[in-house]
Amino acid sequence: FEELKELSKDPAMREIALNREMALRDHYQRLFEAEQRGIEQGIEKGAYLEKLSVAKKMKAQGFTNEQIQTLTGLDLSEIETLE
Repeated sequence: FEELKELSKDPAMREIALNREMALRDHYQRLFEAEQRGIEQGIEKGAYLEKLSVAKKMKAQGFTNEQIQTLTGLDLSEIETLE
């Protein structure tokens, strides 16, 4: 504690400590933002895969490509390649 008190009196040491604290906060913020982007991308991919699954079922039921496009929002080129 006494060492900490002495170090905090030194402006250069305070600046070093502040810079380190800011760098750590920036690092954790970037990690958090990357995690959030990953979650959002995963949700988007899951929604897209679900649309493809529904489109395949619709195609098997005899829906036209245009009907499938209207209901799923998929591109016609994607729908045409479905089996």
